[in-house]
Amino acid sequence: MKKYLLLLPFVFSCLIASGLENEKLYTNLQDAARDAKSVKRLQLSHQKYNRLPQEIFRMENLEELIFFKTEIQQLRDGIDSLSLLPNLKRLHLVWGRYQVIPENIENLQQLEFLSFRYNPLISLPPELGNLKNLKEIDLSNNPRLIMESTFKILSELPELEKINLAYCQLFELPSEFGGLRSLRDVNLTGNVLVNLPAEVNQIHSLETLILDRNPRLNLERLLNTLVNINTLENLSIAQSNIEILPRNLKNLSMLKSLNLNGNRISQIPQSISYLKNLEHLDLGYLFLGKNMNQITSLPNGFSELTNLKTLDLSGNVISNFRNTLRNMRHLEVLDLSWNHLENLPDFSGAKETLRELYLNNNRISMLPEWIGDFENLEILNARADFFTLHTHKMSALPNSIAQLKNLRELYLSDQVIEQLPTGFNSLQNLEVLDLRGNLLGSLPENFGDLNNLTYLNLKANEIRQIPQSFTQISNLEFLDLSFNTGLNLNNQLQLLKPMKNLKELDISFNNTEEMHVNALKKELPATVIRHREFPRLVPGRLRY
Repeated sequence: MKKYLLLLPFVFSCLIASGLENEKLYTNLQDAARDAKSVKRLQLSHQKYNRLPQEIFRMENLEELIFFKTEIQQLRDGIDSLSLLPNLKRLHLVWGRYQVIPENIENLQQLEFLSFRYNPLISLPPELGNLKNLKEIDLSNNPRLIMESTFKILSELPELEKINLAYCQLFELPSEFGGLRSLRDVNLTGNVLVNLPAEVNQIHSLETLILDRNPRLNLERLLNTLVNINTLENLSIAQSNIEILPRNLKNLSMLKSLNLNGNRISQIPQSISYLKNLEHLDLGYLFLGKNMNQITSLPNGFSELTNLKTLDLSGNVISNFRNTLRNMRHLEVLDLSWNHLENLPDFSGAKETLRELYLNNNRISMLPEWIGDFENLEILNARADFFTLHTHKMSALPNSIAQLKNLRELYLSDQVIEQLPTGFNSLQNLEVLDLRGNLLGSLPENFGDLNNLTYLNLKANEIRQIPQSFTQISNLEFLDLSFNTGLNLNNQLQLLKPMKNLKELDISFNNTEEMHVNALKKELPATVIRHREFPRLVPGRLRY
């Protein structure tokens, strides 16, 4: 499956570089109470408490406490009790119907992270400004929050580095926003902002700014506003109805990450060549998103972005890249899917660095022999789809594909490949292989050498038998052999019996009798085996 590219390394979530990501999250209070001294993370969901359960206060090492859709009726008393937890650093009060934050929130002096997401808050208590260790606050989805007073209070927090104000129905930010001098990361997704106040230039530490889904944003004005922030490295303005990239894009020459996916951009200005520090650029589309960019070609200056590591140009209408990608020697991820490509562009400069390549849903009828030069490639997606003309599909693979020794995932579904090339068994690091919907009549005898496969999809081919070496693929967890209508497994099901790790097996619509399937089910009791058949027509029941 395609692992969709997230080109920006600054996605907001409940866990933001907290150091607790690998700690067990307890979601049952009784289980946590039994392990009280070991509990560092606890989540209580869909509850209603008058007072907090006493079991919580025996968890002296608790560092993160999440209340999700849990209403604490005596929140003031609850906060007093939470102040007794000496190690509590992260507190989430999400979707709790809180209109007011009690002033005794200041008693939680050890807090570094505080979330009141999805609440009908109107204002913050001034006492919140006394949380001198607070580094992150999440106030997203609080559309009634009064921003002037909010920023005045937040400006009292000397350590505040990250703030999330997504989906707060903001039409503008007050000048007080500039008072948050220590901010590094700001998330303003899902608002209706046109620009940011000029005072944003007072935030000399700002590194990350997320403005996704702000459909009224004036990009030219915004870029002029941001011009003096020399620390800004990550900018995301995805899905914001942007049609034109202004020339003053060059003003943000310090950027390392730029996300403009899901907009309506049709042309890239030459001034993009000034962004020589860019490492991550997303001009692609968001899966199931409303809008797609419509870029037809890249300017010559694009070739100067030689520090790019990830580049997403998916979902555009590019048919020819000329030589704009040739000198990108640091590329690790390249997504050219859903364009109008008939031939691969030259990205040979990245043959030592490229790890992931997405070419799916183009019009490519043949992969070039030089694809084998990308020996560090781990993921190759060259899927077609049912609606593509067969003349725009691959009927064969180059022999050089066998040189991709580090390939872990290979997707070639809905092409018209008739046989696998010599040496295909050399791809012994393959874990995922999708050949669904091709014209394969057989598999090589040495196919079993691919013994690291965990996912194999051979659905809807023309395979008549599976090779004896199939028994070697003992790590398989998913196998689909359905709709190979000429495949008779009656005498070959024994080849599947060694696959004790198999979780799902589909052998529907083949020439396989039910008695043999039942025998296989006894051999593989932990496997979900699907065996559907075409309905049998009974002559006596036919109506004319």
